[in-house]
Amino acid sequence: MRDYATEYATNVVNGVKEKACKAEIDACKRHLADLERAKKGIDGLEWRPEEAEKHVMFAEKLHVYIKNERKYEPLKLRGFQKFVLCSLFGWYQHGIRRFTESYIQIARKNGKSFFNGFLCLDFSTMSAIRNGQIYTAGTKFDNAKFVFDSCKEFIEADPKLKKYFTIKDYGDSRSRIINNKNGTRIQPLSGDNQQDGRQGWLCCIDELHLAEDDEMVNVLLDSQVGLHGSLMSVITTAGKNLNGPCYRQYKYAKQVLAGTLKQDNLFIYICEIDLPDPHKDDGKPYNEALWNKENWAMANPLLLYDDDYHVTTDVNKWRDFEDIANKAKEEGGSILNNFIIKKLNCWSTVGSDAFVDIDNWAKCGIEPIDITGLQCYIGLDLSSKNDLTSFSVVFPPQGVLNNAYIYSHSFMPKATLDRHIVRDKCPYDRWALAGLLDLTDCNGTNGYILDYKYIADFIKKFIKDNKLQVQMLGYDAMGIGGIMQDLDEIPCEKVEIGQYPKSLNETNRYFQGLVNGRTINYDRHNELLSWSVVNAVSVLNSKKELLIDKQYAKNRIDPIDAVINAVKCMLLTHNDNEQPQNQIDDWLKLMSEL
Repeated sequence: MRDYATEYATNVVNGVKEKACKAEIDACKRHLADLERAKKGIDGLEWRPEEAEKHVMFAEKLHVYIKNERKYEPLKLRGFQKFVLCSLFGWYQHGIRRFTESYIQIARKNGKSFFNGFLCLDFSTMSAIRNGQIYTAGTKFDNAKFVFDSCKEFIEADPKLKKYFTIKDYGDSRSRIINNKNGTRIQPLSGDNQQDGRQGWLCCIDELHLAEDDEMVNVLLDSQVGLHGSLMSVITTAGKNLNGPCYRQYKYAKQVLAGTLKQDNLFIYICEIDLPDPHKDDGKPYNEALWNKENWAMANPLLLYDDDYHVTTDVNKWRDFEDIANKAKEEGGSILNNFIIKKLNCWSTVGSDAFVDIDNWAKCGIEPIDITGLQCYIGLDLSSKNDLTSFSVVFPPQGVLNNAYIYSHSFMPKATLDRHIVRDKCPYDRWALAGLLDLTDCNGTNGYILDYKYIADFIKKFIKDNKLQVQMLGYDAMGIGGIMQDLDEIPCEKVEIGQYPKSLNETNRYFQGLVNGRTINYDRHNELLSWSVVNAVSVLNSKKELLIDKQYAKNRIDPIDAVINAVKCMLLTHNDNEQPQNQIDDWLKLMSEL
């Protein structure tokens, strides 16, 4: 009996593997730490390496087609694949298989779909399930079918397997692979043919980064309720939808690996390039790490390794990768972003037109603070009468408040809620329950238009309840007529904030500087605000003036627009304050040098 998982984990943690990223090391440390927990009988954990080995033996009896050589060869698993496979099937908790969910993220061309294809065959043959249902899923049918086709290729490559399975491939969701002995079937699903009433012992989701919402995941998770020993397997590459369920799962998984969160039933394996903060030291350490080709192996444990632990010396493999990298480096923009995301498996906005660096924004989130009695600046972004409207407050550093702080709240007509949920693919209902969004209905008379009086009363009550010292209120002129009179009693100057580059250029750059320097904070639980920040896209005009591009933005940016209006007010009243102005000058100088 050989304990492949523990052997691999020990070697990775001890530095035997030449280029292991932090996330992979953390996954291996988690395995070793869990072994200690199991020895002490903590949380009912039990490690069964002999059980895990059976699945490795089954895998390596399969055959794969080598396209370049036009022949079938026995499957030979790499060390990282054995680690994943053994972990999934070797860990038990309270007598049943421990992991019911797995999140695996590696770069393209490293055997993602093949691995899910193998899992389908393993579940359909190695388990004691009769008439089980196994689903290969994806937001697009092509992704689901790719995993299905991987199963099909394994079967067609082995005459013995052909006797056990019947393949019915119609090229659509009617396709089936049926185990003739136990009746278990493998079926491809896509986001447009999900339905309730299923019982998925194994649900394999390919390329989750393409999903815009949680619907597919939730339907499949519901199909596994009460099925002990079931598994939800997600295998994906990083993507660019930072508001999607995959990025949230990724951030959550990283916290589990770091030990800040605990979820014993979730297996995690991530291979990505480790990159320093791109804004530190003029980005020099970041660029050095990005263009050091050996670092690319961190995200490519199959493609750029000769064996389990040694980075490849094959000049042809490096040549292909370097050609892609050189083009990305030369052209930048979306080509660079695609290289970082797909080849280096890194969720990144580098090279894109994102208004702020999303990683730095996330690090600015903190627990809510006591704002009672503080000086502040208010920003309003009023939309059309049946849309999202936002109110933001920015508190400058004062007293024990070392950083600026943002409060944000939004409003929407109650009767338009369902339409906005469908159109924007956002959980406005959940945000309303969380207190981030108020739904107005004009005292029950009309839920299809915004109740400006309700919004004005909310703002005035918020100021009064928190004893705020409002210094200035800034607003976008569009739509302000319906609310301005009700705000007259707020004892502060009220100014129109021009929504054009010359008016907002310095404010936008200053805000970017606050985020990148992490000298501004916000309530980390305010998902609606963070969602709008991720949506914000910047544009430069011919004079290199910076503006949030409202025409290009695909999703709502009202909360961040309101924040910018408040920051503009803060800068207007601090023109005589040397420190804020110096910060603006320093940031403008830095941006002009990029």
